[in-house]
Amino acid sequence: MDDHDVPDPVDRTRNDERPLLRVVDEVLATGAGDMISVYIRQVLVQLETPDAIRGRVSSVSSMFIGSSNTLGEFESGATARWFGPVLAVALGGIATLAVVGGYLKLFPELRSMDRFRRKPPV
Repeated sequence: MDDHDVPDPVDRTRNDERPLLRVVDEVLATGAGDMISVYIRQVLVQLETPDAIRGRVSSVSSMFIGSSNTLGEFESGATARWFGPVLAVALGGIATLAVVGGYLKLFPELRSMDRFRRKPPV
């Protein structure tokens, strides 16, 4: 068997679009999930904030939401550079679970909240 009989592990002649379509589907699903999350947070801010400070709280919330993506991209790039992409993703997942656990301990009312309180009509 000479070198020409060994199959190329990366077949460059085959145009397989499935990996690209899978990535596009995953990006769309992630973006949709992020938009739902932003919507829920904004609804919570509007419904749970007292009228007197609702505008200020809403503006601060919008500022944090707007800057979180940029800061997140920087953090992801920095940790991937320092630790490598696989370890950076693993550490990010562990950190996310730790933050969720911490918030459940600090704010137990979030765990039991399944619907909004009805406010009496004005």
